This record gives sequence, C-alpha cells and structure tokens, in this order.
Amino acid sequence: MEFRTAPRTLLLCLVLLASFFSYAKGAPTLEATPLEPLLAVAGDSVLIDCVVKNLQNYTIIWRRVVPGSNKTEILSAGEVRIIPDSRFSLLHQKDHETWVLQIQKAQVNDSGRYICEVNTSPRMQIYRLLSVVERIPTNSKAFPVDHNYTGCCVNHGVPASCQEFCSLQSVIMGGHPNPWQCMDHLPVITKCLTDGRNHMPCCVKQNIPEVCRSVCTGDYGLTTVLQHYSCMDHTLPTLTCIAEGIELLPGPPQEVSVEVLSDTELKVKWIPPHQEVAVEKYHINVTLVKELSDLQKLESGMNDQKKMTKLDPKKTGSVKSFMMLGNIRSSEWHVISLQVDGNKTSYVVSGLQPVTMYEVQVTSENSHGSSLPTSSVRVLTLSAPKGNMVANASEAYFAHLPNITKCCQKKGVPEGKCLKSLCDPSDDEDTKLSDVLMCAPFVNITFECMAGGADHSQCCQQRGLPDICLDFCRGNVTQLDYRHFICLDHIDIYGNCLLEYYKVLPGAPEQFLVSMVHSRWAVLKWSPPSMLPESVLSYVLYWKEVAMDEIIEYNVVNDVKSPHLLDNLQPQTRYEVYVAARNAFGLSRGSVRAVFTTTPEMNRTEKAEEKYSAYNETACCVAAGLKTSCLDLCTYNVRLPIFAFTECAR
Repeated sequence: MEFRTAPRTLLLCLVLLASFFSYAKGAPTLEATPLEPLLAVAGDSVLIDCVVKNLQNYTIIWRRVVPGSNKTEILSAGEVRIIPDSRFSLLHQKDHETWVLQIQKAQVNDSGRYICEVNTSPRMQIYRLLSVVERIPTNSKAFPVDHNYTGCCVNHGVPASCQEFCSLQSVIMGGHPNPWQCMDHLPVITKCLTDGRNHMPCCVKQNIPEVCRSVCTGDYGLTTVLQHYSCMDHTLPTLTCIAEGIELLPGPPQEVSVEVLSDTELKVKWIPPHQEVAVEKYHINVTLVKELSDLQKLESGMNDQKKMTKLDPKKTGSVKSFMMLGNIRSSEWHVISLQVDGNKTSYVVSGLQPVTMYEVQVTSENSHGSSLPTSSVRVLTLSAPKGNMVANASEAYFAHLPNITKCCQKKGVPEGKCLKSLCDPSDDEDTKLSDVLMCAPFVNITFECMAGGADHSQCCQQRGLPDICLDFCRGNVTQLDYRHFICLDHIDIYGNCLLEYYKVLPGAPEQFLVSMVHSRWAVLKWSPPSMLPESVLSYVLYWKEVAMDEIIEYNVVNDVKSPHLLDNLQPQTRYEVYVAARNAFGLSRGSVRAVFTTTPEMNRTEKAEEKYSAYNETACCVAAGLKTSCLDLCTYNVRLPIFAFTECAR
C-alpha cells in the first residue's frame, strides 16, 4: 500500500515545489500601470501604456470594451495586431516591461474603456479610460476665458485630485481644498497652462517681478515659501497674460527635422502648430555648437563603434555614456537667425561651415508675439569636396568591391587570422583589438590596400577618428609607434568608409524625430534613407543622457524599427538620440540627433508626505507661541473673518 501511494506523494511534492518556485519568482503584476484617464483630440496619435512586471511566459492582450455592451474585442496579442484596423499597433521593446497601444489618427468613436490583460488563471486585467474630443474651433469666444488643458495634464500624469488646476477658470476662481497636495505637479501643470506660447513680453509689460516670470514661459521655478508669497499678488496679472496669449499667440511648430544637403547646407522641415492661431512667420535659430576638430575627444559622426556599449535590453536604463557637449562656454556658441514666411514648412539654410555640429530650433511668430522654441535637433554638416574625389565618390558606381584580401596577400600579409582581421571590411565588427595588436606589423599594408589609392580621411574625420589616425585613411602610413595604438581599435570605421566610397552602404535615415515624450519613455520615428533604401536590413539606435562635464557613452540598441519605444528612461532628464541604417555590407552614417527632456514623474504618496512633513508651517506657528484661534493663518488657504486678522496681529 505504501508502495502504491509513493508516486502520488512524489507528484504532490513536485507540484508544491513548482508552486513554491513560481511564488518565489513573483507572479505577474500590473501595479505600476498608470490609472489616470487619457484625453486626446481627434486626429492626434494616442499612446495607452501598460506596465507589466514579472510577465514570465504569459502573454499581454489588449482589449476594448464594445460601446453599449459588456463584450470586448481583442486588439492585439503579444506584439501581433489582431484587429483589422491598421490605425492600431503595439510598441514594445523585448524584455522590457512597458507595453504601449498606439492609435494613429484617433477618432471620437475610439473613446471608451481599454483593457490591458495578462492571460494568467484567473485573468489579470487593468482598465484605461480614453476620451477623444473634437478640436475646439477658433471662433469660440469662450475658449480664452475657459482655457481647459486637462487633456495635457492627464497625459503628463497629473492625478485627478489636482486636475482642478488644469482649467484657467478654475484657477482664477480658487477654492482648492489643499494646494500643498499638488505642489509636485505644478511644473507639469504650468507647462500645460502656457501651451507652448511665450507669454513673457506681456508679463514684463505688466511689471511682474522677475522671480515670478518663469511661469510665463511654462517653467515653474518657485521653490521657497517666500517666493510663493511674493508672487501671490501677481497671480491674476500673470493669468490674464496667459489667457490673452492663448487666444492670440501661435503654438510651436511640430515634428521638426533636419536633412543634410551638403557641406554648407541644411534643410529644416516642420509641421504647422496644432493650435489654430495664425502664423505670420517662422524664426529659425541655427547655433554652431563646436567645430569638429575641437570635438575629437568629445563626439562626432558615428564615433567609435567599438567603444560604444552594446547593451542587454534589460539594462538600458542604467548605463552611462560617452563625452557630451555640456561644458562648452556660451561665448563659444555662434547663432544664425533666419525668418521664413508663415506659409512655408521647410527652408534651406546655407553658408554653413563644413564638418561642424549645429543645433536647430524653430519658433512660430505673428504680430502679437511668438511661441516657445521647439526641442533642439543636432546635425553634422558634410565635409568639403576635394579635387576629383567628389567625381569618383558621388558619380561613379562600382558594381564590385576591390579584392582587398588578394591585395594583402600579394603584399605579404600571411594567411590566417591576420588576413581575416585586417583585410576583410565586411567582417570588421567581429574583429577583436587583441587580433589587431597581434597583426600590427602588417597594418600599413592593410590600409594601403583598403584605401585603394583614394583619400578616405574626410569620411573618417566625420565618423569621429582622432587626427593622428587620419593617415591610415589616406593609405600612406609608413611607420607605427605607441601613439597609433588608439587607431587599431577603429577597424570597423575604416571598413565602413571604404564601403561608403564604393557606394554600397545606405544613406543616413531621414526625418528622424521624437514624436512623444513621457517621464519614463519616448517614441522615436524616422524614414528610410533616400540612398539604397531597399538594401536596409535593420536600424541601430544610439542614445545617451546629456550631462554637464561628465563622460557618458552611447547606449546601442540593435534591430530597431520605426516607430520605436525607448523606455527605462529617468524623469526630468535630457537625452540625445539618433539612428543608423545597416545593410549586408555595413553601417551608414548617423541620422540627425534629436535632443529631448523627459517629463517629471508623479511622486508616490509616501514620498509626498515625507516631503510635506519636512516643513510644517502650523508647527512653526505653535512653536512661536501663536494663539490657537490664529493657527488658520499658518496655511495657504487662509479663511478667517477680517476681525480675526486684527486680533491675531497683536
């Protein structure tokens, strides 16, 4: 009898053991998913995010509740779209926790309840509420008085308890129960309030003190109790300026992108503001950040592929990067200002310097004022043409690459690892520095064969090689010493320049931009290159944090596609991103660089309570011996009859 029950006992133990390990690992959870409802305007793109921790081998399913019933329809399963409507798609990065349902060109009938579901047993679900409204026409006279920016607040994580501050009329009327609860959200609320318009000229005209003016440009800079009380008397004039500006001032241009045309020309493109206020002209600022020769130790072009960190996608939120431009003194920046007619959506900027990094911003203007400038886009101009090289490089097309391996063999490079490591440009990415060092005596032969009698130094310079390495790109290295060791780690750069010369690499991706920014993620978009787009196999993303006086490396994410969800970011942090195209031969030059700042993140209740308890006005008044009947004066929301003020003033 005991023998018969032993298998059952063993099976029960195995089941219990499996359950224990499953519990120890942690069941899937949706706790980190935001619960705030989403508000969008018809025609815009909508992003509904869901954060799933410990997903394990389960599947994420997006559903939508059918209006007027309790039935649901499946929109997507995993990363596969189920619904026939092609406006719906899913954004997700492998092994990451954020799953975003994207709805392009949202319609009013897209409003409703959306379900993020994990197919556990029982099913695990969380609901997201979406409201899509028609755009408010410009002839609505009540709009400036009742400027309602709740949708912006909701999209930036402002909780429902603080959304009374997301209507201009509600702010003017006052009566909020406890403004202190919303202090952490005032920067986002202020940014939504100003709606991308520049209200500063009106605030200056109204003699609003300088310490209070940051609100006029959407930057809530009040930090001390004294500043808050000093600016209270100027609240109504500030709100009056904003109400007037909402009706009269244009919003900022959208989707600004920059295309490099030549060594001295850039083409700037944009979409008109979504605000239906007339734009008379656009103001383009092109700032010379630094000449490339001064940035060799900082960054430029593609930079050194070998030194860029190749990441496990699970760790992309924690890696620091290569050198950034934050330590450049303002006196070294040169600005070119241009004006363009308001009916234009592109402009060619000429007269620039070759091989130079520029930063581009665009502002909308009319007779009443201007918008705030757009986010910066950084771009590197091409190198100046030299002699007949342009004719050879840009006009001739070589159907077959030269046989570099055969050239190396003829000149004495031995068979084996050295021949493969140094003389095969298509195999550069697998070449290790140790292999190159071992084969150092044959380096001069290698680069002579790779150069093919042409000067590739301009390409090498644009891709970030130090000046001491440029002789390798010219193919005229005669003697090696210790200074050249740094150059031996750039074999892939030389190979890509050779392939670019023979026109087998694709062009740089075009129209690269950041379409939406959140506190923890951003959505990136781009178009295929105009040169050899059919040859592109994949795209490579490079991103890093922009820091002041700090060495930061590029993070590298392979095999990305547009649109791409870049997540695991830090709130209120500035980032720089760009992409490159890869085909069977190698990697293109990088696209233009987009610079963006993530939004502040909504603090947890515990953190808020800890912050508020750090300074308690009422406790201070008690310690100072103030009468109990006067303690109501120790809050922002003072509600005492006038005679009480006289009594408490004694």
